[in-house]
Parts: sequence; C-alpha cells; structure tokens
Amino acid sequence: MRFQSTSIIDFINTFQTDNVCYKYLAELKWKDGFRCTKTGCNHTTYWNGTKPFSRICKKCRKIHSPTQNTIFHGLRFSIKTAFMIVFETQSSTKSMSDLQLARRYKVNRNTAWLFMRKLRKALESSATMDMGIDEGSKVYVDEFVVGGYEIGMVGRSGNSKKRKIVIAVETTEDNKIKRAYAKLIGGYSADDLRPIFDDYISKTASVFVDGWRGYNPLATEWNIGNDEVKMKKSTHPINIVIQQFKSFVRGIHHHISAPHTEAYLNEFCFKLNRSQWKESLFHSAIRKVVDAFPLLRRQILKKSDFGLV
Repeated sequence: MRFQSTSIIDFINTFQTDNVCYKYLAELKWKDGFRCTKTGCNHTTYWNGTKPFSRICKKCRKIHSPTQNTIFHGLRFSIKTAFMIVFETQSSTKSMSDLQLARRYKVNRNTAWLFMRKLRKALESSATMDMGIDEGSKVYVDEFVVGGYEIGMVGRSGNSKKRKIVIAVETTEDNKIKRAYAKLIGGYSADDLRPIFDDYISKTASVFVDGWRGYNPLATEWNIGNDEVKMKKSTHPINIVIQQFKSFVRGIHHHISAPHTEAYLNEFCFKLNRSQWKESLFHSAIRKVVDAFPLLRRQILKKSDFGLV
C-alpha cells in the first residue's frame, strides 16, 4: 500500500485504526524481506508475533515490532495520532508549531515537541546526493544567519550569537528552484563550508558563490565561479529560498533555539525538495522514518550532537 493524497478525508478513510498503521509500517520496514537485527544473527525466517504485525526470528527468538528503531516506538499517544501528525505537518504548506499540535491532538506540549524533533531529524537529507548532475543545472551556495538584531554585528561577524547557516540551491535550466540543502555552521572558513560540498554537491556541478574568500580553497576540487552581482538581487533563487526559510521560522515557530536549528532546516528542505510531489509527501516521510535510526532524548539535548560545543 502506498498512500498518495493531500486530502484529510482520504487519510482518515485509509488509516481508520492503529492496526492499519502498523501494517503500513511493517510493509515498508520489511519490503525487501525480513532479516533479524540481533548482532550476529541475520536470520531471514520468522513466525508471526502475538502483537499486530510483529515478527519473531526463528533462530534466536528475538521479537521484532514494526515500530522498533523508529520514532513511533514507545509513543505516549496512539500510532494513529502519530500518523495524523506526520500527515498534517508534511502535507500542509507551512507546517505547524508544537503548541498548535499539542492543542489540536490533546497531548502534552513537551511530548509534541519531542516527537516533532525526532521526526525532523529523520527527515534529514541523505548525503552524497549528486546535485548538478542534470545537464544545464547550476548550484548556488551562500550563507545567512537567523536570530535577533545585534549591535555592531554586520556582515560575516564571526563572534555573532546568531545561527550561521550555509545553503546550496540547485536550479533548473531556466533558473527555477529545484532542490535545496542546508547545514548549520560554526563560522565562515573553508573548513566550515566544506561539509555541504562534500555531502551534497557533485564535483561535476557548476557552483556559483558571491565571491567570499572562504570558498577559494575549495575551488581546487569544485568548479566554483563568482556570481556576486546576480546573487545580491532579492529575486535570485537562493535569496528566495533563504527568505522562505526565515518566513517559515517567523510565521510558524517564531523562535528556534541554536541546538535545534538544523532540525528545522531538515523539515524545510524536505518539503521544498518534494514540492512537486505533494501527494506523496506523507509516504516519503514515513519511509524516511523507517530508514533512519531514531534519536534518543538525551542525544537531542546534547549540543555537541549538532556541532555546538
């Protein structure tokens, strides 16, 4: 089963019970066949477990549930509610704040925040995506900051308390926005900027920057050109994406703390990159949740996990 719709009516009619949700997870989780996850086992045959759509390894007797190693494990509310939260936040244009979710689904605000924080981590873009591989495509890279006004902090102020972000925007042949990837950075040096190149930009891409010297050391590995004049225009694709993210923060969440900035970037880029396939956003999100290893609460609250030490 592959749910494809943005209609809340279709969603409610499809996922009427918790068991339907468990079945959907199980089909995604074991789409390539069952394999035991116990260290050293890897057995491929199983018995059906007593709980809905669970499986028991015939060799080591380990019980596997559809929610195991996903953000749906150990929920404090029903999995049907969790599915609905994923659907509503990903199918809506502007997402929803944690306070809105708590009121709408009658759950504790901290519980809603933790669930969404895990979901945003799961939506992180996969590394080594070959940006610029399509003929005629271009990639623009720039940095920006989010945070309140600081006296005397202008331009690329290294000691600013604002969150520094580097973003790469791939465009089509007619200069329309195609995909975007972003990372939280600690500064503007080549070492700070390199990760987004390593993870998301193909060595064969045509990359354009605004002339910042921090990109110069990277020009020996990537084809980097200067497009400073055009990139200063507010109508430039990269500036449009930056303003969209800032509007996403101001209009929905109002404020995001430094350790969790990258998680909000994950959600924003996930939806932007699939804007032409809105009907499959829910399915794509659930698939990412199944494939991604979930974060524990203690990991989420550690600043070092987000490069902030």
